[in-house]
Amino acid sequence: MLSIPIGASVVRFEGARGDLAIAYRPGRSGVYVLGANLPTPPEGRAYELWMIQGEEVLPGPCLRPEADGRLLATRPLRFLGRISY
Repeated sequence: MLSIPIGASVVRFEGARGDLAIAYRPGRSGVYVLGANLPTPPEGRAYELWMIQGEEVLPGPCLRPEADGRLLATRPLRFLGRISY
């Protein structure tokens, strides 16, 4: 079971297909990635989480949804402030 910590900021992303959100607590380690209705990437492919801090663009973890389009994952990333999108 994946639970979102109390006080977490949740950011929902809009795209052409599927629903995706991340939850995090500024200044603390750990990001929660939640998805639904995501298209399954082709074999050998995955979604990649990218982080932009100021002018710096950093590749993040690669994630692959379940066959039914759900994605529930935690990653030990650290966000220093708010996420902009």
